[in-house]
Amino acid sequence: MNKLSFWTKIFYGYGNVGNAVKTVVFSTFLFFYYNQILGLSGKMCGTALLIALCFDAINDPLIGIWSDKMYSKKWGKRLPLMLVGGLPFAISLFFLFIPPDGLSEMWLFSWFIFFAVFTRTTQTFFQIPYLSLGAELTDDYAERSELFSYVQFFGFVGNVSVAGAGFVFFFHSTPEYQNGMLNEGMYPWFGLYASILILLSTYGSIFGARKAILERTNSGTITTFEGNFYKNIKDVINNKSFRNIIIGLSILMIVNATGEILSTYLFIHFWGFKPENIVLYLAFPFFIGLGIALWISPKTVKWFDKKYTLIYSNLAVWIITTILIGLKLLNIIPDTEIAYIITLMVGVGLINIFAPLILITINSIFADIADEVKYESASQKTGTLFSIRALLSKIATGIGSFFAGFLLDAIQFPENAEMGSVAESVTYNLGVVAGPLLAVIGLIPIIFFLRYKIDRRRFEEIRKGIRKQER
Repeated sequence: MNKLSFWTKIFYGYGNVGNAVKTVVFSTFLFFYYNQILGLSGKMCGTALLIALCFDAINDPLIGIWSDKMYSKKWGKRLPLMLVGGLPFAISLFFLFIPPDGLSEMWLFSWFIFFAVFTRTTQTFFQIPYLSLGAELTDDYAERSELFSYVQFFGFVGNVSVAGAGFVFFFHSTPEYQNGMLNEGMYPWFGLYASILILLSTYGSIFGARKAILERTNSGTITTFEGNFYKNIKDVINNKSFRNIIIGLSILMIVNATGEILSTYLFIHFWGFKPENIVLYLAFPFFIGLGIALWISPKTVKWFDKKYTLIYSNLAVWIITTILIGLKLLNIIPDTEIAYIITLMVGVGLINIFAPLILITINSIFADIADEVKYESASQKTGTLFSIRALLSKIATGIGSFFAGFLLDAIQFPENAEMGSVAESVTYNLGVVAGPLLAVIGLIPIIFFLRYKIDRRRFEEIRKGIRKQER
């Protein structure tokens, strides 16, 4: 294949904005909204998200196999499902923020579950074909990392677009609400804003990258997955590379989801920042770190290969996180706002060099594993692979949400907590569970990443074998 054009990479990467928006909404705002504003317990919020994932156990593999087999003369592969998913994905997310007034606890719990299920399902219609395309648009070992660096860049654009607007414009402090996150009236408007971002991202990516996608995937016939469902899944799961990476990633996603939910509580109550100041102080180091990550990402493939880029980056994130929170827990940082700001700016800048490298490398590795599965089974199962990856990632995220709720209840974190009103012992325990505890768990994936065997040499063997199969 020829190299991808710059604009193809841009439009393809832009599609990840919507996925990132949904992730931030669920982890940072939605849990907080139902827990602190609407009054559902942490355990009920976590359970609602966990129940929603049970439906993904059916939806994700079916949509993945359907994505592999479906073909349209006009839209080729992958794109038809992406077209179907965009609009309902945006609408269902909006409905999560407009539950009717006066609902009982159980009806509110049911509303949360229903629209969480619908949001996740419709997102899957877009996300799985979208990620599968990343493996099919290029078969170059290094260019895959470069392509997914664009995906990661726009993922962080999505993060900042929704988190930044949320903290600065929708939930800033007011005379009535010192903690602007407690301003219930702004949540429907915030939900509408997030939904518009999803619509622009999904359809902007589809129509912007459509020509290149059709040129590189325009082959096949319309078939169904009937009779191939279990074999397709078995072929993917039997791959040793896939098993090791997916187990490590699942553990990492559990810890990440837990940390993302706790981070809102951490910034406001542990570090003592108003919501709007979180963005004000941290946006600059955030983008500096991201810029460095995107610049060095293609280079790390040459320096360390993908396996050790993943391992070293994961190790760095948890060491920095532990040091960052540990400095405050041990009262090493002076108890002044400027000291906290400088410490966080340095820490966040460093973390955002290595955290994006993890995600860029993981996506590139899954594209390589898709080739290995194709070579070993003599048939394409890219959609199936990414559907299993998406399902297990969602399950891990659900477990992380439940775990975060459990931890908040365990440390007896109060509802509707204003800044400065939480007991010092509770905020201390919050720092312990969000820092050292999660870091210890976050290092476990390295055991599985060490067992991954696809390097550049193995990749070239796989591509050579695929070319022979296609003759």
